[in-house]
Amino acid sequence: MIKKNKIQWIAFLLALDLIAAAGVTVQAASMQDLKDVEVVYMSDTENHHAADQVSNSFVSPISEEVLEVQKKAVEIQKKERFEEELLASIIFCEAGNQSYEGQVAVGAVVMNRIRSEGFPDSMEEVIYQPGQFVPATTGWLDRIRATSGYTETAMQAAKDAIKGVNPIGECLFFDQGGQGYQIGAHYFH
Repeated sequence: MIKKNKIQWIAFLLALDLIAAAGVTVQAASMQDLKDVEVVYMSDTENHHAADQVSNSFVSPISEEVLEVQKKAVEIQKKERFEEELLASIIFCEAGNQSYEGQVAVGAVVMNRIRSEGFPDSMEEVIYQPGQFVPATTGWLDRIRATSGYTETAMQAAKDAIKGVNPIGECLFFDQGGQGYQIGAHYFH
């Protein structure tokens, strides 16, 4: 009986052969890239040599510069995702029961603080700055982050705030104290 992963590997090799036969160039940094894929789909050692049998003729090497750019792009994507999730989490904690506009407004406060000289210049430092966001000091924020417990609405509000959507101007603070620009239960000042 043929194992499922062996069938997937054979299908992968056949797809590569079809791509090569069609005259399409497959870019890979090295044959090691193909071997890495092979490890995902195969577990029995007798077929590990199959990757060595794939023709190098259709693999065009990628320059070190391109690899470096790709590596930096991946790092930037990871940082962006980290910040989106962090911002979505604090938005959920602080304004999860508010309108979408109110959620974006909380995100805008964080973004305004990052740009302000009076606050740290990273999202994580702004959010975890002592005495600023209660959920960060009580551990609630960390619990939401650990479980990705924010809502899709909070995530979209975070993405929009990061992109520059800002319904509150240059406001650096919000509370329920009754002074400032009101959106829902929060006053921004």
